[in-house]
Amino acid sequence: GLYRVCMPNADNTRLHFVIMRSVFHTEKKIDRVWDLKGSTVGRKSEEGESVLKDLDILEEGKKLRFKHGSEREAFLKQLEVDAAFLATMGIMDYSLLLGLHNDCDDGCCSTSTSGGGAGSAIDQITPTQSVRKRLDTGDDSLTTKGSTELPMTNTPHRRNVLMRKTINGTSPPKPPPPPSLASAKGGGGGRSSPMKSSPPQSSLASNPITSMSDLGIQGGTPLRPETYYCGIIDILQYYNARKMGETVIKKAAGGDADNISCVDPETYGKRFVKFIGDLAE
Repeated sequence: GLYRVCMPNADNTRLHFVIMRSVFHTEKKIDRVWDLKGSTVGRKSEEGESVLKDLDILEEGKKLRFKHGSEREAFLKQLEVDAAFLATMGIMDYSLLLGLHNDCDDGCCSTSTSGGGAGSAIDQITPTQSVRKRLDTGDDSLTTKGSTELPMTNTPHRRNVLMRKTINGTSPPKPPPPPSLASAKGGGGGRSSPMKSSPPQSSLASNPITSMSDLGIQGGTPLRPETYYCGIIDILQYYNARKMGETVIKKAAGGDADNISCVDPETYGKRFVKFIGDLAE
């Protein structure tokens, strides 16, 4: 929601800010993250960055493989409606923040030996699963000083932060569990909060894209199932005079007019939807 805070000073300063639900509001580990704008000029991540960009996903040839065609159509339709709305508001420079959870880390995948004889299934137990299991059982050995293992955290960026803390000799904290509806409403006579951790079940039942409570979208292949978490972010940038000037300068400098990031909202929205649509299968 949109909030306003009036500061208690002589000028009666008013601060406006927006609070959004996290795109990655899930207990599942986000294995990979992309920030996608639909532009290919300067849209490649630097070495060591945990968030990948448009050129990275194109060079890899990564596709979003939906489990059902109807879910793909509903996803792209919603993306088109959102982009059209933002264009009417004069908004551009937004991104689709896309996170991928590899379902094989949950132990649901198996591999079999190839050859003429009968293959035997081998469950794949990963270090991530071992860490998650120890966290779920309340094993505090992960957070003791000197431990080289890191607790399971939600995104690559947060895991990198914890890794740096561990290298510097600081014990990484045990991540708190995600808030529940009960905790959001308050307990023990505490003041209730207007914020809820997840939408009501009635809205989830009518969601044409996913029925998962954490809004993950199931996809991938039978041998490598994946769950996608995504949402449009950075939706407050108007195509103002500064951005118009940036467009002119980049075009004058020889930039590809069709692929530079800074373009008018209508062009930006159409290109954005086409780019994501080309990735979706």
